[in-house]
Amino acid sequence: MNDAIFELDGFPPLHGTLAKIAHWFMGSARRPHRESAYITALSFGSVVCARFFSFEESYSTSYFCISADTGVGKEDLRTAATKLSQSLGCMQLIMNVSSFTSDAGVHAAIVTQPQSLALIDEFGKVFEAMSSSVLNQTALTTLTIAFTTAHTALPPKGYADVGAAQTAAKYQTVQRPAMSLLVFGTPREITKNLTPDTFTSGEFSRFLFFEIPGDVVRPNPEYQPVPKDVIKALMDILKIHNSVNGELSIQGCDGIEAATKCGIEPGIDTTEIDMRYQRERAAAKDTTSKALITRRFEKAKRLAIIISLLGTDTQQNLKSPVISSAALNDALMIVEKSDKLVRSWIRNQSTYPDNYIELADLMAGYIENELCGTSKLAITQKELSDQFPEYAHKNTAARRDIWELLSDRGITVRQEGKGRTNAYFFEIYEKVGDVDDNIRIGESITAMKKGRV
Repeated sequence: MNDAIFELDGFPPLHGTLAKIAHWFMGSARRPHRESAYITALSFGSVVCARFFSFEESYSTSYFCISADTGVGKEDLRTAATKLSQSLGCMQLIMNVSSFTSDAGVHAAIVTQPQSLALIDEFGKVFEAMSSSVLNQTALTTLTIAFTTAHTALPPKGYADVGAAQTAAKYQTVQRPAMSLLVFGTPREITKNLTPDTFTSGEFSRFLFFEIPGDVVRPNPEYQPVPKDVIKALMDILKIHNSVNGELSIQGCDGIEAATKCGIEPGIDTTEIDMRYQRERAAAKDTTSKALITRRFEKAKRLAIIISLLGTDTQQNLKSPVISSAALNDALMIVEKSDKLVRSWIRNQSTYPDNYIELADLMAGYIENELCGTSKLAITQKELSDQFPEYAHKNTAARRDIWELLSDRGITVRQEGKGRTNAYFFEIYEKVGDVDDNIRIGESITAMKKGRV
């Protein structure tokens, strides 16, 4: 196996140290999904390269939003980031938070850990809770500002006149805030927050979105040590500006060194790329697409720093690094892939209330497990209402919505007559691609048409 290249369907391959991190993940994680390995390499690379390497005033700090069902191994990403930080002897790179409750809280966290990767689970629920409180909304605003001001400074959230209060975190200016985010949520939690407002306000347009599938994978018995060449490569980047007497030390917010500017490989016209995306934005029809396109090149430049410093087969001169055309093209491809994923989520997200969805799930299970395999695939309105009391109280429009949800699950519903004794007939089918391949269950439908209910 060539550990200097890591491939993931639909994405550009990772090379160099990024590929080695991904392979280490695959050989260590309890649920080694290739998507998780890819995300681990990029997200940890974002914090290692952060704050001290710039590409046209962009820095590598990035926000990653991961959609995955419960039980597919989201915890592996957290564990991998922690193991990498431990191997570097710098746990300050990882920020464990459950939520942020105010702008001052976000500010204080960045002052304390100015170069870190913040890990937040159940982000869909966290985001919803933060959005419902005026005070908590200020935390979302500060997270958005921190992303945008990575090349300048994050001003203090208050001013003290005299005394020790001046040393409090909220009164300090953060020079080049470098907090990356790695947030997780279930598909339903994430998608129901993907509204046009959250993109136009900037809360979600700055994120890169990924999806971890629920495929069965062979688990590893335990995490393996991080390869020594990976540790050295990461340490070399961190020590360029974070070294005191040869020891790694993440610097504070005051008096930090100037960043190393990355050069650009000849032939790259960033002005034309920027103008091309401006034209695409102007032509976009919906506000979500416009917001995504607006941030596309900025997010790609951040990824290009990571890929150029850690994702090449030859070691970079870290005193005068160069952004290659291949790195920028790969970064653009990753961002565009993220944008397409978001748009597909939005197109496919349900517009039905959660209680409708939950009721349809219960009814589908009953139809498939209790009715299917019996002599009939029918049930009267009264029987159905007795089985599902909540359904009994739905009006006609609500019931049609639930039938539509059943159809999405492969079950069509037909009702003959409107009386309480009239039967509902069900037909189960499978969807193959975009073509409905109807599969009749037995001959009970024909029999029931003749009145044998």
